[in-house]
Formats: sequence, C-alpha cells, structure tokens
Amino acid sequence: MRQILKSQWFPLILFGIVALLFAIWYWGWHRTDLTPIEETPVYKKTTFKLVTQYGDTVEPEDVLKGQYTIVGFFFTRCGGICPNMNRNLKKVYDAFPKVRIVSFSVDPYHDSVPVLRSYAKQWGVDDGRWLFLTGSRKDIYLTALDAFNLVVLEAKADTTQPNWWDRTFIHSEEVVLLNPQGQILRYYDTTDSSDMRLLIEHLEVLGLK
Repeated sequence: MRQILKSQWFPLILFGIVALLFAIWYWGWHRTDLTPIEETPVYKKTTFKLVTQYGDTVEPEDVLKGQYTIVGFFFTRCGGICPNMNRNLKKVYDAFPKVRIVSFSVDPYHDSVPVLRSYAKQWGVDDGRWLFLTGSRKDIYLTALDAFNLVVLEAKADTTQPNWWDRTFIHSEEVVLLNPQGQILRYYDTTDSSDMRLLIEHLEVLGLK
C-alpha cells in the first residue's frame, strides 16, 4: 500500500518542487535580470536631428546614451493612452532624479516647440530631465520602427469628426528602458499596473533614486 501511495504522490511532489524552483527563479533572478536584449545600441540604429521643448537641436547620441533613459512615443492632443502613460512617467520623473525620459511626438506637425513647452509645463516638467521631441515625421517614425521595434502609424480619419486625431495617430503604449550605453534593457506596458510596478522595481535595483 505504501508503495502505491508513493507512486501516486511522487509526480505531484515532483511537480510542486519544480513549480517552487521556477517561482524562485522568476521572482528572484529573472524578474530583476536587466541584461541587454541586444548588444547594438539604439543610437546606432537611427539618425535624426530633432528639437526639444526648449528649442535645442539633438541627435541620437545626445538623448539615447550617457545615462539610464526611458523612451516613449506620444502626442499632445492624445486622449487615449497618452495621459495614462505620462501619469506613470511623471511618477518615475518625481521619484528617480537620475533617470532621463525622452518622449517623441508622433504628431510633429501640430506639436511645435511652443506646444511642447506648454505641455511640459502642464506636467510640471522644467529641468531638462524629461525631453519632448518634435521635428521630422519621417525621422520619428523610422526611429520608432528601426531602433525600438515599436508600432507607429498615421491612419486616415474624417477630420470633420470630434477628436479625429485620436483615430489618426496610432502608437505603442510601451516604453523602453535603456542603459547608459544605449542598449535596450526592457519594454514596459504603461497600461499594465504590474508592468509599471516592475519598472519601479528595476529602477530601484539600479539605484537611480
């Protein structure tokens, strides 16, 4: 009888041990693992000359290397995911002064330097740690696709309809964490609260407060 019970319970015990080891691995090493996803820095995958909300012209090496950086794509008129995305990024901005945030506008025709400057003031951003970029639409869209593998589209919409721009400019809700070498460490979904908690956890692990 004991032998039968042993044979019946052994697979369950073994499964439990494996599950426990996996959980320890995931919540320990894997969850906090920040090995670069690929070796090639993102600033080597794109070229651009864009303008910040301060009117300064910047190139990839100016804003995508040199310190830990969070990158995202947005537009100022966005009433969909952008407000939530930027609320989460503002929490990072307030809590982690060693982190740079770079937001590329996917609606550069509307998002001029004065518009971006006003937008930054609305969010209480005024010290250069959070940069909002505008300029060549082609350069911005190619940067999203080639450097970050993020979706950015400009669809046709009926401009006579209210808030038509929310159906025109389509962009990813994810942000990207770069190391000082400009390598991608992780992607985070700004609409997912657990992903945002993970971002905070990673920034704490990196000692960026």
